[in-house]
Amino acid sequence: MTRRLAPLVGLVALGAVLRFGTLDARSYWLDEVDTVGLLQEGFVGMLSRLAEPGGGGPVYFFVAWPWAQVFGSSEVALRSLSALFGTATVPVAYWATRELASRRAGVIAAALAATAPLLVWQSQEVRPYALLVLLGGVSFALFLRARRAPDGGAPAAWAVASVLLVATNYVAAFMVAVEALLLLREHAERRVRIAVLAAGAATAALIPLVLEGREGGLAQLPDESGILRRLLVLPAEFLAGPQPPLQVLTPVVAGLIALVAVLLIIRRADRAEQGAAGLAAGIGAASILLAAVFSLSGSDLVLTRYLSEVWIPAAAVASVGFATAGASRWGPVAAGALCALFAVIVVATAWEPKFDREDWRGAARAVGTASAKRAIVVSPGRGPAAFAYYRPQARAMTPSGGEVSEIVYVAFPSSVQGIGRKPQSPPAEAVAAAPAGFTVVEQERHEFFTLARLRSERPVRVTIEGLAAAVPGSEPAFFLEPVRAEVRP
Repeated sequence: MTRRLAPLVGLVALGAVLRFGTLDARSYWLDEVDTVGLLQEGFVGMLSRLAEPGGGGPVYFFVAWPWAQVFGSSEVALRSLSALFGTATVPVAYWATRELASRRAGVIAAALAATAPLLVWQSQEVRPYALLVLLGGVSFALFLRARRAPDGGAPAAWAVASVLLVATNYVAAFMVAVEALLLLREHAERRVRIAVLAAGAATAALIPLVLEGREGGLAQLPDESGILRRLLVLPAEFLAGPQPPLQVLTPVVAGLIALVAVLLIIRRADRAEQGAAGLAAGIGAASILLAAVFSLSGSDLVLTRYLSEVWIPAAAVASVGFATAGASRWGPVAAGALCALFAVIVVATAWEPKFDREDWRGAARAVGTASAKRAIVVSPGRGPAAFAYYRPQARAMTPSGGEVSEIVYVAFPSSVQGIGRKPQSPPAEAVAAAPAGFTVVEQERHEFFTLARLRSERPVRVTIEGLAAAVPGSEPAFFLEPVRAEVRP
């Protein structure tokens, strides 16, 4: 190992520790359970569901399906694939930023990628976004190489990487389009034209799937705050992740440190460094702007996870600023401070449920082993699949209900309460009234959910209508469990 490679190897090791060290700390959240369900289908069945409107890009699933067949569907087994993608992102960030500016900037970019809360978060979920960041970095690096050496194999390699990128998440087509236009503007070589044409044709073939996603709900998430608020949230989550401690202060501090890099670019960088930073910033900003404009037509594409492919270009901008020769010691100090803040966020939130409310595994364990046939009411009912994953013997209740001797109500926070406020579990008195024949024997408010247990001396028939009366307005999900039903090991 040469001394020049030692820092990069150390950063890759750090990135691996932060990603693999706590893969089992959180339960699956809703979207992960949907992905697990897809991966548990036969390969043809999975392809059929991906082909449905809103099914998403297939590349991640082509890799994850055989992985699941070999390693299983536990949190550690499936998340380890994303952790591998996330760890590989560290040297890719180095490579891309070295291509853009310098080796010194590349090392800083690798340090940011190793510790970034958003990248660690995405590396610890069974979703395609860690792969999206990785392929976004590869596409960006090959774009830079193709600009410098258009007569080699880089244009063709860029085209292949870009097609894989778009087929991972269709929103990445905006970034590929920006890179393609820049290549065509700067180079008229035949290889460049062919590469851009190939990438464009493959991307165009995916446009119907993007439009189907609009119809099928791929990007139809509730958007009470509008595109402008999404645009404000985007840099905050790029810096501090989706759920930092001190949710307002932490992104502000991270943003102020990042602002140091911008000021160093403006005041201390030479023209070459300013041009490099401007190129990376332009690609990222144009990609986000195109997504925002497209969102005006009815889709909600300005979401951090959909735009994660521009994280490495954004990090490259900051890295150029921190690494500029004119920064003296202030650049490395600021970069070190930002990486330290990133690491603190990652460690401080490693055991927090996703979005501070997705503790489905903890709730399923709290329900316990069934000593008699029972009904389980989960409110709000947004996550019946997630809860049922951890209670595999639970079956959805029909309107006619069934005879049970126990009822368990599990109440989760309804939603995020606003910027800077974490969701709170409902009060222990969330169950307004016990159905006839049942007595409350347990009420406990946990940090992320509230549980109430009711029992009767003999089996009593319960119905969905009767059970719903105890939790009005929450649109709960209803399950029946047999005797001795247990939580998934």
